[in-house]
Order: sequence, then C-alpha cells, then structure tokens
Amino acid sequence: MAHGDADKANAPAVTTHVTRTYTTSDGGSAFEDLDVPLDIQNWIGALSEGTGVHEIVFRQTSGAYDLSWHTAPCRQFIIMINGGVDVTVTSGETRRFQDGDILLVEDVTGQGHKSKAVDGQMRKSILVKLRDDVTFLPKHETPGRQTASLAEHATDAVGTPPEHNGASAAATEASHDRQATDAVDEQLRHAEEEYRRRHPASLAQHQRAAEVMPGGNTRTSLFATPFPVTLSRGEGCRVWDRDGHEYLDGVGEFTAGIAGHSHPVLRAAVEKALAGGINLGGHSENELRFAQAIQERFPSMKLLRFTNSGTEANLMAVSAALAFTGRSKVLVFQGGYHGACFTFKHAGSNPVNAPFEFVVGRYNDCKAAEKVIQQHGAVLGAVVVEGLQGSGGCIPATPAFMHQLRRSTQEVGALLIMDEVMTSRLAPGGLQTELSVTPDLTTLGKYLGGGLSFGAFGGRADIMAAFDPREAGSIPHAGTFNNNSLTMAAGLAGMTQVYTQSALDALNTRGEALRAELNRICDHCQLQWTGRGAMMWGHFV
Repeated sequence: MAHGDADKANAPAVTTHVTRTYTTSDGGSAFEDLDVPLDIQNWIGALSEGTGVHEIVFRQTSGAYDLSWHTAPCRQFIIMINGGVDVTVTSGETRRFQDGDILLVEDVTGQGHKSKAVDGQMRKSILVKLRDDVTFLPKHETPGRQTASLAEHATDAVGTPPEHNGASAAATEASHDRQATDAVDEQLRHAEEEYRRRHPASLAQHQRAAEVMPGGNTRTSLFATPFPVTLSRGEGCRVWDRDGHEYLDGVGEFTAGIAGHSHPVLRAAVEKALAGGINLGGHSENELRFAQAIQERFPSMKLLRFTNSGTEANLMAVSAALAFTGRSKVLVFQGGYHGACFTFKHAGSNPVNAPFEFVVGRYNDCKAAEKVIQQHGAVLGAVVVEGLQGSGGCIPATPAFMHQLRRSTQEVGALLIMDEVMTSRLAPGGLQTELSVTPDLTTLGKYLGGGLSFGAFGGRADIMAAFDPREAGSIPHAGTFNNNSLTMAAGLAGMTQVYTQSALDALNTRGEALRAELNRICDHCQLQWTGRGAMMWGHFV
C-alpha cells in the first residue's frame, strides 16, 4: 500500500548501524561498516486487516542502503501502520494500532525476503509476527523520541561484518540465537505445563502403565513426551481421550485405519464372524474369497499367503527370496522402513533388525543403485524398496529409479520386492502399476485387514510354489492367526465394499488437494509438504 506525500514529509530520520556488502572490481566481496541515515518511508510496510502472521510489503528504495540484502535477512523491521489494524500477539491479547503508528517487529521465520511485483514495481516481502514485547511507538510522540527508540532497537541490516568488526557481529548473532532459543524454551515450558494440566487422567494412566511396561509403552511410535494421551473411544474420524478431549484423527492409524473407527460395513462383518465362532482352527470360505479379491486388485501376486502384519510379510518375502536365489545379501535404502525389524531411517544399525546381511543404498539415486547392485550381484538375493518412503518422510520414488532397480536386479538375478504395505492405496494395483514396474514379490498390510491385524506377501508363481505343502521339501510357514476368522471377514468386506478403487481414488484426490493447499499456505515459511495422494509429510527446510 502506498503512503501519501504527507506521510513521507513527516517521517523522522533514523540513524542506524549497518553493514554494506558489495562486489569489488576483481569480482570479490567486500564489507563496509557505516552509520547510515535512513528515511522511515524507505522501511515502511503495510499490515492488512487480520491477526497472527502478516506479510509485510516494503517499498524498494534506491541507493546502496536499501532492503535488497545480499546474504542474510535482517531480524527486526520498522513498520508504519497504514489504517487501523487489530493484531493478536503471541500472548493472545488483541491490540489496536492506528494510522501512522510505528512498530518494531521481528522476523520469526528466518525466511528472508522474496521479490514480487506490487503496483507494477518490484517490492520485497517477508513474514513477520508481532511479539508480546514488540516496541510500540505512538505517533503522538515527538520525532526525537521515535528516532532514539528506533536507533536503540534497530539491528544490523545484512551480511557478514567487516573484518575489523567480526567478533562484535558474531557476538550479536550469538546473542540473537540465544534469545530465540530461550524464547522457544519458555514457550515449550508453558505448553508442557498446560498439557499436564489438561490431561490428568492420561498422566495417571501413563504412570500406572510404566509399572508394567517399559516407559508405559508397547508401541514406540505412539510415545510422546512428556507422556502420551490415553484414548478411550473413537467414532468416524474422531477420537476422545480419557480426559474428555475430542480430536480430529488425521493419522488414520498410519494407514491401517483410513475407514475411520466405526464403519458400519466393517462392524457388521466382524459381528457376523463373531457369531459364527472365533478361530475355528481350519480353512474358511472367507479366506479363499479374500485371497481372490487381493489377487484381482494386485495382479502381480500370482500366488499369495497371509501373515499377521506388514513386518511379518516383509520378513517372509525376504526369507523366500534368499531361499529361492540361494544368496545371502539384501539391498535396502536409507530412510526405508519395512517393519519393526527392518528399520533404516537413521544412520547406523538398528539393534533389533533381522539378522540378514543388509547393504544400505541411497534412495532415488539411479547411478548409485546400479553400481551397488553390480558390486554385490553374485551374492545379492533381494532388493527391498517402497515406491514412496512412508516413514522416511513420504518421499516418492522417481520412475527412473524404480526402472533402474528392475533392470539391474534382472541383470544379476536378484529379486525385486516392492513393499506396498502403505502405498497399495495410492494407485489402482498399488504404486507398482503407476510406476509401470512389475516386482518379483509384493508385500501388503495395514488397511487391507479392515482395521484388524493383517499382512500378506506374494508374487511370481515359481517363487511362491516353494511354500506349497503338497510338495516334498516345501518351506514351512506357520502362524496361528494367519487366517483368523475376524481378519478374513473384515478384510474381505473392506476390499469389496469399503476400499473400492473409486473410494481410494476420491481419498487420494482429496489428499492431493490438501497437500497443494498446505504448500500454498506455507509458501512464505520454511515448511514444505511432500508425498502422494493421501500420504504426506511436513519438512522444515
């Protein structure tokens, strides 16, 4: 927003210490420390109506001392209000600022400036937030008072300090960092106190649970400090904790609960199975029908077997691959997660990983993948990969990477295993069909059990034939609950009536729209959302 000539004429002069960065004749960089007089109109921004975080659009000034900074964003800014604005600061208090009020605000995002055209001219914009302790300089104060206050609070505008003043600038930067850290720590302390106050029943449950389970926990991914909430019930897409708080469930039980917590079709299927008897100790009609439905949805699974989880499915698939090839090594990728005993999300070895000879490669690196497969080809039995790394940050595989894995494994005789435990819902037939890659083996789990414990593995008929109990020397694969009556019933109902392809397409369409909107909202801050369909992850960048 432009200000009138009267605003410019009345704007007091400000002298502040800045560091100018410039390019020398020989192409190098030089720095100059100066006390520079600045017209406030050159720093004026406009707060539009609203609360919270605001975009400030600055005038582009001329000369050496403008807001076109070369290397680093300034931390504080002088803002003149154009029109009345209600602003909510971090304490929750709403303050009314009047036309002509001058404020000192702080860049809390660290994002810096972005150039854009405003009224046909290039402007600099930044996101700032008014803090509780923002300097407020009413317009009725004298220019001298304003000048003194602004000069007292202004910080260096930009850049690396000159050589003779390096220690001072470094100390200033360190002081800013400490202040920011202290402020965050204080906010976290208040948040934790409020969290404890609001969840006494969950805290009591956690303390009792810690007496019988390590840390009161039997599933690491559910733990949170200072203690996790205890959920008491769920309905539809909402859950309630023991303290009566209601939550919108955006987790979906990490893909296992995408139908919600009370889908009538799944409930009816489980209730019917219960009425017919629990775990009869034999084969059932639902077992056959469920296997047929899975094979129809995932054509690469010519033969398949059930397990109790995605972890078990991957364990059996890898074991089958090594038995079939007679080799010992398994290639996985940094950031991958294939179950509780197949975790490669962090550097170093997970002490409870299955005792296979793992080789860890770089995800989405075609040349590195080709090289490592060729290097270990004679002893490499399997390559295990996700078409989108779920727990590794929802990073989609590139088609080129997946095609490279397919070519390279075929060249050396290793088997390609696609872990579709999470990703099978992202495309018809799983991501393997979307990526035009046919793996030797596929693993499934999560939502396909209708909300109950489930896993499956399958693929080429010649590989899976090794589990045929009619043949001498077949590989045994036991499991009391592999074909339990409740999962078979819920899984069949889910596949045929709930998780239809049209329903999954609609879910993924909504997910794409949500991720696009989140990235639009986060365009000015250091947060980027990656993923595909209804799977997404926020990354601070």
